[in-house]
Amino acid sequence: GAEASASRDAAIAAATSAADAIYVEPGTYETTTQWGPQLKARLFGMGQTRDEVVIKPTVDGHRALRMAADSWIENATIEGNPASVDRGGAVEMTGGTVTNCVVRNGTAFGKDRNAGGNIYSSAVGSLIVDCVISGGRARGRGGNVCLDQGTIRNCTVTGGSSADGEQCNGGNVWTYQGRVENCTIASGSADLGGNVFLYNAAATVSGGTISGGTASQSGGNVYLQAGSLTGAVLTGGRTTSNSNSQGGGNVYVTGNATVAGCEISDGRALNRGANVFLLEGEVSDCTIAGGVVEENASGLGGNVFMNHASAHVMDCEIRGGSAAARGGNVFMLAGKVADTKIS
Repeated sequence: GAEASASRDAAIAAATSAADAIYVEPGTYETTTQWGPQLKARLFGMGQTRDEVVIKPTVDGHRALRMAADSWIENATIEGNPASVDRGGAVEMTGGTVTNCVVRNGTAFGKDRNAGGNIYSSAVGSLIVDCVISGGRARGRGGNVCLDQGTIRNCTVTGGSSADGEQCNGGNVWTYQGRVENCTIASGSADLGGNVFLYNAAATVSGGTISGGTASQSGGNVYLQAGSLTGAVLTGGRTTSNSNSQGGGNVYVTGNATVAGCEISDGRALNRGANVFLLEGEVSDCTIAGGVVEENASGLGGNVFMNHASAHVMDCEIRGGSAAARGGNVFMLAGKVADTKIS
């Protein structure tokens, strides 16, 4: 009942350091306030699976958890608050670790930052690892996860959306100075970066698979405003804009960002660069294949569209692209292509 919930919330709030361990028996815990209100302890779900301990906020404007440095939660399901908060609809992190958890159905549609429908991290020391994160929505940045700083590693992140705001980027993940490592990221939607948006030169995505993202403007799977994307598989991204300045069904690259050692395939765009739209920056050591600029008689660059003197493609293999007008594989208004096989 409400009295028991309030008592339990108070007990968790009283745990003052990471030396305190809290063991949570299987059940659904309807919280009357975000646990903590800043969790400082280590919290372990005691179920056989992470689905057996469910933490669910019941008060409007409260997320399930706010985590402090060195805090820890493991083996639990964390529900977001459908009534929405400003950032971190399920979890806000100023540090700590979320591991082997399900985090789902959070919203960040409040009055402030509107970032991280499920998880928002503002600390270098934040770590999200071996989690399944899904169904998040944000009005601004990161439908599922917003990493101002921190690391997400070996996670599955799906079905996020960033919509209904003035600048809606990173349907699944938005990162400023964070690291995305060996994650499976799929089926996100946003204006820019349907699955992932990288904002700063310190932002990195390495390894993993990114697929099935949709952008209404550019970067169906990934939009790099800066930063680096290395060693990942990108497939099946799509953009739905018919603007000459927008495209990149799988990836849009600007701001001297870099893409290296990736497999990029089967992108779709309505106008330019079905796999890659390279405005500025470098793409190297990549295989780029099967891009299609569709439904446009003036479509350019089935696999790659290049549009600036500082756009460089090096040591790549590019094949099997299609565009109605010119450049089935590569269309270059400006830039440089070197040591690349095109077929």
